[in-house]
Amino acid sequence: MENIRARLDCLTNKFNDNDFLQNKGLSNEVGIHIFCYNPEDEMVVKNYVHQLKGIDTKANIIECDLYKIFLKICEEKRVLDRLPKIEEAKGNDAFLKMVTLFATPNAFIKHMKYENHTDNDVLLIIGVGNVYPYMRCNNILENIQPEFPNTPVVVMYPGSYTGQTLILFNRFETNYYRAFNLL
Repeated sequence: MENIRARLDCLTNKFNDNDFLQNKGLSNEVGIHIFCYNPEDEMVVKNYVHQLKGIDTKANIIECDLYKIFLKICEEKRVLDRLPKIEEAKGNDAFLKMVTLFATPNAFIKHMKYENHTDNDVLLIIGVGNVYPYMRCNNILENIQPEFPNTPVVVMYPGSYTGQTLILFNRFETNYYRAFNLL
């Protein structure tokens, strides 16, 4: 547990680093960063994200909780209240197929967009594990680049990242190579 706390302190330091905030040193790549952590540390990370709002940093943290976005998408489609009955009646596979028809990467990104970007904005994506398997992190990241070209994106990721592969919960592998390990 001490290791995760020390790493979260380093993350706070990143939010005060001008080079990080300006996406410098990335060889013209989009500033997508993965903050990997052991899934067992989920509650420590959630607590940190909650407390982050009160921590004084140079960064203007724009928090995007994928689970809350998923619920909003379901509300917009007027299926949120019916989802448990649909899953029970049709089964897991049919339910997953149905949900992915409307809970698309573009639907998520639509809810992540905001007006009045500032130079020190950091898009903080959380809730990655909560939306699996309905939405996978790599699908969001592949589609987010045009919407946030100058904004550093930090994904709080319960798992690991090899530089080529995202491994959710250290079990489910997905190819993705355009991000950087943050620490």
